[in-house]
Amino acid sequence: MAFTVAGLYVSPPKTHAFGEIDTRDYREWYPRTSEGKMLNFKPGSKLHDFIKVRILDRANDAMRSMTSRHPYWAEIDRMVSAYISLNELEMRIKAKDPRVPVSIVVPECYATLETMLTYLLAAFGEDPIFRCNGVGPEDVLGSILLEKLIEMQTRRSKALLSLHTQWRDSLCYGFGAVSVAWQVRRGMRTQVQPIGYNDIDGQMVPTGYVKNLVPATLFEGSVISPIDNYKYLVDPGSDITNPQTAEYVGWVSRASYTKLLRDENAEGSIHFNVEYLKDMAGISNIYMSDDSGRNERITDSDRSRPKTEPTHPIDVIYMYVDLIPKEWKLGQGETPEKWMFALAADEIIIAAAPLDLMHQMFPVAVCAPDFGGHEIAPLAKLETAFGLQECMNFLFNSHIKEVRRGLSNRIIYDPKLVRQDDVESGNFWIRLRKHIWGRGIRDVAEQLPVTDVTRTNFPDMMITRDMIRNITGAVDSLQGLQRTHGERVTKAEFMETRSSALSRLQKAARIISMQSMYDIAMLYAYHTQQFMTESTYVSTVGRTEQTLREEYGIADPFILTTPFDINVPFDVWISDGSIEGGEYADAWVQLWGAMNSSPELLERIDTVRVFLHIARLLKARNASDFLRKTPQQAQVVPDQEALQGAEAGNLVRV
Repeated sequence: MAFTVAGLYVSPPKTHAFGEIDTRDYREWYPRTSEGKMLNFKPGSKLHDFIKVRILDRANDAMRSMTSRHPYWAEIDRMVSAYISLNELEMRIKAKDPRVPVSIVVPECYATLETMLTYLLAAFGEDPIFRCNGVGPEDVLGSILLEKLIEMQTRRSKALLSLHTQWRDSLCYGFGAVSVAWQVRRGMRTQVQPIGYNDIDGQMVPTGYVKNLVPATLFEGSVISPIDNYKYLVDPGSDITNPQTAEYVGWVSRASYTKLLRDENAEGSIHFNVEYLKDMAGISNIYMSDDSGRNERITDSDRSRPKTEPTHPIDVIYMYVDLIPKEWKLGQGETPEKWMFALAADEIIIAAAPLDLMHQMFPVAVCAPDFGGHEIAPLAKLETAFGLQECMNFLFNSHIKEVRRGLSNRIIYDPKLVRQDDVESGNFWIRLRKHIWGRGIRDVAEQLPVTDVTRTNFPDMMITRDMIRNITGAVDSLQGLQRTHGERVTKAEFMETRSSALSRLQKAARIISMQSMYDIAMLYAYHTQQFMTESTYVSTVGRTEQTLREEYGIADPFILTTPFDINVPFDVWISDGSIEGGEYADAWVQLWGAMNSSPELLERIDTVRVFLHIARLLKARNASDFLRKTPQQAQVVPDQEALQGAEAGNLVRV
């Protein structure tokens, strides 16, 4: 079977004589149907090849729908860098003098990208990233412990780095995708045991210690993995911003043979058939073009490189499919089920299993802050500024070229009157021919007049720059820049401009929050409830500390949490995408004064929460640390006693 990728005809992989390969007996490793029948996934079997063809068909269909966007993404990649491939002339110039400037990318779009990413990190990066709320009063404690576990997982797995990659992809390419999987890391821990005891003053003191390494679980929790847009495979007939509407979702990932073999031998692994890959070329035909310009992309030299050792890279197509088991020959069921497959080197299926997840979702989340609701591949934020960025590059580079030309001392001379080699050598002196010695130097050589036609390029660049910032919303105030021209900026003008700019970025953040962050939070919570096996200590310090102390009498800073404790109905809450800079502390300080002067407001408003909100606006992150551990209780006394206390100075009016 042959297929087409990006308009190119691709030959099918060569067939291997699988029966001659010395591999382990994988029969006990293969999955079983819901009726208990073992499925035969041995390479070359009818079922194996049937599933392989279906995976490849879907992967190629998804890749064809995206390849038209790859050239634009490649331009974006070059636009947010500072490097342009040099032409032959510029290479000669740099070889002659490396200090001479040549063509560059003016990093305006890079600055815009950094500004927007900084906003998103501020909006979503505060711990806890994902918050849980109980459905009923009896679920409050369980939801708090679940939130603490998720917070610990996001910290230890560095989830914010993967989210940063997703947001960056969404701004550069139009959408960003991540997968969320439960991961268990096994390792060794040091166990210390005493050796012998001595009786010293009636106390048994060890005479020595011995240290042993014992197996242990180092980490278990959900891990976010960003998916490369160039390798993302999604059903073209679905909404790309909602992968749950798709029939299939997948991606191509590269791994070493030893890494896959380790995954196969891990406890509870669903991998098999990895040893069949030992002597195979592992490059996939699904992703074969080098459109992006990144160094890690596949090249023809990678394909032709001989694989003499089992550590060569192997491309794996991971794909989640919503399928009918009977149609896929995976059982007799006619109700749709979600399965996960892994196809290595376009030829060997190394994983196949029903998902059986509590949430019944594809563990994938996608955000596209600039989507229009109907596109297969949404327009990227930076793509709207691409033409203006090219204009800035042209204005700057043409000016540099003109300056370089003007400094080259272009001279018109008569070769019969002066030494040509002196002129071409660039020396500070030029010798006359011998036959005209004593006649003077008039009309011997003349320098061409230097006229800089690009002298207005920099003002034009400033206009173009302002247009990019106005289009993207990354205005000067958000980049930490102060206007240096015109009249002095008033405080009211600055606040209004910044507030308007923040509202534009907040719109993108809110869309990301609804599209992706909510789904990721749900995946984290459900995975923790379903797969957690180890009891774990969680810290009570934070926003829920007072609730745990007052309502549940928990004063210990650490709570031992078991899988049973978090088995509660829950909902998740995430940031709405706003940051403290969207409000101003001055206004809240004025409201604080008005509130304290009104007894009616004091009765109905929680002054402590208002104070903490003002503290956050003033960038005080740990204001809650100064709250009393045991709040003071109000005491009601008779009016006569209150008057007597006031006269004695023991009571004051509040």
